[in-house]
Amino acid sequence: MYYLNLILIFSIIINLIIFFTLLNERREPEKTLMWILILTILGPLGSICYIFLGKDIRRIHVKRKNFYNIDLINKLNKDIQKTFSFNNNKEIIQLTNLVSKLNFCPIMTNSKIQIFSNGIQKFEMLKKELEKATHHIHLEYFIVRNDHIGNEIKNILIKKSKEGIKVRFIMDKIGCHKLSKNYINELKENGIEILFYSYMSTPFFKLINTQINYRNHRKIVVIDGTTSFTGGINIGDEYLGRSFLGYWRDTHLMIKGECSLAIQNVFINDYLNLKKLANENIFLGEELTNYFPEINEECITLTQIIKSGPNLSKDSMILPIIKLISLAKKSIKISTPYFIPFTGFLNVLKTCILSGIEIIINFPGKPDHKLVYYASRTYLHELHNIGCKIYFYDKNSFIHSKFIIIDDQIVTVGSTNMDIRSFELNHELNLIIYDEKICKNFLSIFNKNIQNSILADKNFFENIPKYQIFYENISRLFSSLL
Repeated sequence: MYYLNLILIFSIIINLIIFFTLLNERREPEKTLMWILILTILGPLGSICYIFLGKDIRRIHVKRKNFYNIDLINKLNKDIQKTFSFNNNKEIIQLTNLVSKLNFCPIMTNSKIQIFSNGIQKFEMLKKELEKATHHIHLEYFIVRNDHIGNEIKNILIKKSKEGIKVRFIMDKIGCHKLSKNYINELKENGIEILFYSYMSTPFFKLINTQINYRNHRKIVVIDGTTSFTGGINIGDEYLGRSFLGYWRDTHLMIKGECSLAIQNVFINDYLNLKKLANENIFLGEELTNYFPEINEECITLTQIIKSGPNLSKDSMILPIIKLISLAKKSIKISTPYFIPFTGFLNVLKTCILSGIEIIINFPGKPDHKLVYYASRTYLHELHNIGCKIYFYDKNSFIHSKFIIIDDQIVTVGSTNMDIRSFELNHELNLIIYDEKICKNFLSIFNKNIQNSILADKNFFENIPKYQIFYENISRLFSSLL
């Protein structure tokens, strides 16, 4: 009885500490109330849930010194006004200014972009470009698998490392939890540097990972600072259609030119944070010009990058996307595998629909994560009720594509899902592309996907079985945790 009382007192003290921590963090009231409710009902179990899933590490990480190549930023900043002198669109200029301030990334002009609409196209080109590397290869992935394509990439990296090319690889610990030790050790034994995000580390218990709720969801490859890849495709055979989900539709980019320098900047920032290197002027004792070379591409494709993560402002991703959507005059086309928007973002979409702007959302016809999928459908139902067109992709395939097209003139594409996790918790990376020609290519991809989808008619959601509606409603309760 004595020990039981001791545990109870300890639990109350911990819950009180968490309670005052929640008040001090000044989160959204509904999130604070949700955690207070969990702590009240579950007691000690609620405290454990908070430590793993509710702790806001942003205040800790945002104090870390982010790495930026100041010379690069100044160089790219020079031509901003000149670039827009031919296009007196104040709203777009406001968007570029917003992105510059939140993400410390100016607009870039000399970038050549190639779009891949599936993993077969992406991996074929990636393997070719990896073989061309002469100085370094930087990779950053959420998921890496020990399968056919995973071993092909591994063998190329080992080959290039033996040739004297420096290879650095950042993997997410949770996304790669199934990756075998043999795979990792083989890379390390051949001179490839491996770093894990969300590794087990706390001041008190090495076995407790309080960063488990924060994930590095980026998909980045940078080769010699001039060529880069980013988008939604991880390294795994499922992206080649070899999974229970069938053919896998996704979108990825290969970039040559200035935008690769900005993506390099993101990788090095993540690398230095994981290595806990403080000196921003030194990158392992090498000259930064080796990693930020002069760009000779001559292609007027205007791009900016936007990113999110616990080391950044929580608005760094969502505010540019809200501003981007607010630019729409005619149409907004969204492709996303998950759709769990927070209230503000959902209201912006509702405002657009009720103002007469056409919104079309392409969404999977079957789930890969059931809880997320059914929670997403409740939000889609809300938009459908006021006139949003919802297309469910072919049930024999899976669509994992993540992009938004505004008025067929501007597109944002990358690793970011339309959900709270991507906007606030994960490390994500998106491009905003201000180019009508590129947008036409994305529009073609979107329309092709729509042709392989089923439009939700006016009775679609009403015909969902009641037991499934109950499951959807339960799933929605956990939206902020998914």
